[in-house]
Formats: sequence, structure tokens, C-alpha cells
Amino acid sequence: AEIAELIRDKQKLGQTTVLGLATGATPRKVYAALIRMYNGGELSFKNVVCFNLDEYFPLQPDAIQSYHRFMEEHFFNHIDIDKANCFIPNGASAPELIKMNAADYEAKIEAYGGIDFQLLGIGRNGHIGFNEPGSHVSSVTRLITLDHITRFDAAYDFGGIANVPRKAVTMGVGTILKAKRIVLLAWGERKAAIIRQAVEGPVTEFVPASYLQGHHNISFVLDESCAADLTRYKTPWLTDDVHWNNGMIKKAVTHLALSLGKPILKLTNNDYNENGLSDLLVLYGQGYDINLSVFNELQRTITGWPGGKPNADDTFRPERALPASKKVLIFSPHPDDDIISMGGTFQRLVDQGHDVHVAYQTSGNIAVADDEAFRFIEFVKDYNHQFGIENKMADQIYAEALAFLKIKKNGEKDTDALRYVKGVIRRGEAKNTCRYVGVPAENVHFLNLSFYETGLVEKSPIGEADYTIIADLIKEIQPHQLYAAGDLADPHGTHR
Repeated sequence: AEIAELIRDKQKLGQTTVLGLATGATPRKVYAALIRMYNGGELSFKNVVCFNLDEYFPLQPDAIQSYHRFMEEHFFNHIDIDKANCFIPNGASAPELIKMNAADYEAKIEAYGGIDFQLLGIGRNGHIGFNEPGSHVSSVTRLITLDHITRFDAAYDFGGIANVPRKAVTMGVGTILKAKRIVLLAWGERKAAIIRQAVEGPVTEFVPASYLQGHHNISFVLDESCAADLTRYKTPWLTDDVHWNNGMIKKAVTHLALSLGKPILKLTNNDYNENGLSDLLVLYGQGYDINLSVFNELQRTITGWPGGKPNADDTFRPERALPASKKVLIFSPHPDDDIISMGGTFQRLVDQGHDVHVAYQTSGNIAVADDEAFRFIEFVKDYNHQFGIENKMADQIYAEALAFLKIKKNGEKDTDALRYVKGVIRRGEAKNTCRYVGVPAENVHFLNLSFYETGLVEKSPIGEADYTIIADLIKEIQPHQLYAAGDLADPHGTHR
């Protein structure tokens, strides 16, 4: 809304709006919202000029991982902006021209009067743009060597860290700080630690995002999990008055015990007084009583009977005792998240006699390496040959896969047959897991949600058809318990 309002205000004055744009998963929702406004006739981009932060080097603009391609596919191709007004650092220029091109980039920004609104993300190492740790506050657009953490985080998109470019062209910190308005977006637990350093830590070249503390018009837009380490969220009683409900008391006492390295039951009145929690003593009396209350509440959340303990008093247990045998449905985003993220609970539910179902939401085919898929195709071909089984289709798939893999480019979409084979491999892994744990075959459900089946790292938005498949399965099984396996810090979002 802020970007749209800026564009409209400038349009009324007959002025150009200069936007500094970022790439990656973080700003995609911003671009999607702006596209919706354009499609609804609420916004035009004819008076907009865009400067992107960075680009890998060397990388052709039509490469799948290119930020040129990203911006075309996720923004520029869907609005009425003049493509001549879209500037992105050149990652395909001759090495000897990089310095000149970088200077030209700076000059173009200056010629348009500077950036009105700069959109930023942040790397796990604190980089903004590709200004890696060690970048100077006055740095300008330049070629930079990428940090190992940056390359590691990009490895999935490039099919392995060995394929990630070692360098990039980036706007400098000084260039970014000249913007009239800056908004940094960050989501998820993986960014929480670096966000705290950037917002509350010392200003240092080792965390380039910390330079933003000195900007006169900067906002950090974070989700709750990303903001979790900030003092105002992690320990709000240290910054302001709080409403002391049960949840806040439990959070404060648990934090106090962890900070002091003491068991909850051994916390003293002095511990409360010396660590900003004297209000609790005023409101609720002695520390011992608070300790005991929180300890009992936490203890009652712990059980070795995830499906409920039969023939037991369940007044204070986390799960009801009856029915003794429950229907359980575990949703696993990929065909391994169930056993990786909740393997112990999974096994106990089966061992304790519950009717356990597992729903694998996506095929997970993109995680299978090409050579692994080809090995399986070759096995089928050799198996047929060994036992005299004539299977022309298997021979054809083998020949097509061999021909395709010889010319396949990094990040290129697989053929339908190859994707199917990779999906079969993942299903086999899931079936093997369920056999080992003791889940009958009829309780294993492969949903193959359509949003995932793009054949690329980039997925489609989750749609109504996906929701319907999930809802129908729940209605069919009517479980007493639902489990969502997976890692919410997954940078690619499938687990969410």
C-alpha cells in the first residue's frame, strides 16, 4: 500500500517514482499485491523507474536463477512498466567492463534523483543486497565475492553449491543508504538471530544490515517468528508494562530459568527482582509459588503417550484417555518429513495401538538427483532384459532419459517421465518408512498436491484444489488427532 500510494502521489504531480527492488522469496508477496492492484485498474507503473539491487556474476540474464528472469516472471511482465525503465546489474558483461558498468549504474540512479523507496531483504549473515560482511558503509555498486553462507543458502536453487557463482554485482551500502525511504522485509525463524543483531546490535561492518540503524526513514517488516529474538518480543517485560496472563508468566519464568541456568523450582525472589520480574512478586506473592505453578503447567505437557494413556486419570494430561485407540492422521509435506521431524512420536503412536494414517502431501520428486533417477530407470531396463521381459515403453523411457540428461542444463525442468520416476523413488522411500514403523499399506496416502508439481524449485501458489484434497481426506478418515510434520523454517515454504 505504501509503494502504491507513493506512485499515485507522484503521478498526480507528474513526477517519476524511483523504486529500488529486491529479489528472492521474501518480496514476492509485495510484487503479487502490486500486480493485483494493476489488474484491478487501481495502479499504473508508467511513471515508475526500477533499479534492482544485485545479480550473480557470471550469469546470463535468461538463466533460471538469474534475477533478470526473476523480475520478468514475477513482476515486470505483469504490469505496464516501460521495460526501458527497468535496470538490473549486468551479470553477463565482460570482466573488464564491470567497473565501468557499475559506475554507469550509480550515475543512472543519480540522474533520476536517487531512489525514492528501497525494498530490502536480509541474508543470514546480515548482507543487504550482496553487501557481504566486511562491506564499508560508503561502498557503491561493485563486483563482490560472495560469502560461503550466501552460496550455501543458494545451493538448492543452483543444484548444489559447486554451481553457485562465486561473485555478484551489487549496489553498495552507501547507495542503499541514500534512498529516501527503506523497508526491509524478513520472514521465518532462520532470520531471527540476524534480525536481532541488525536491529539491536552494534553497528558493524560484520553485519552490514546494522548500518540501517543510522537511516532516517527505515522500517523493518517482520513476521512473529522472525521477530522472536528482539527484546520487545522475547522479553517484553524489560521494555514495557505487560499483561501478565498465564502464557506470559510461563514465558517469563522459563526465560529466567534458562538465562540463569537454574531449574525453575530453584528460582529465588532475588532472581525475580534482579532480572526485571519484580512485578510478578508484587502481583502473585512468593517466587516459590510462581515456580511451582509454572513447573506443574509445563510438566503436564510432557507425556510418553502421545495418543493418550488408557485407563488413566486424564484431568491434567495433554491428551484425553478415551477412546483408548484413536484415529491419527499425520500430514507430511515430503516423503521423509514424518520420520525426520517426529519419528519417535510416529513410532509410539503405532506401538501404542492407534490407527495411524500418513498423508504425503507432495511427491518430493525435485529432491531426487538425476543420477539416482537414471540408476532406477537402468535397473528396470536391465531387469527386463535379464528375465526376458519385453517392455518397449521402459526401453523408450531409458533412451529418452539418457538423451535428455546428456544435454540438461543446470536447473532445467525434467521431462514428465523423469519427474514421475523421481516421484516413484520418493514414494518407495515413504512406503519403506511406513513398513518399518508398522503402518499398513492402506493407511498410506499419496496426495500429490498440484501446487508442487511444477518440476522446478519455484512452486505454484496453493490453490482451492489442494485445499479440497486435504479437506476430503480429513472427512474420510475423521481423525481424533492431526499432526503436521515438517520444518517451519524451510526456506522454500512447502512445509508451511
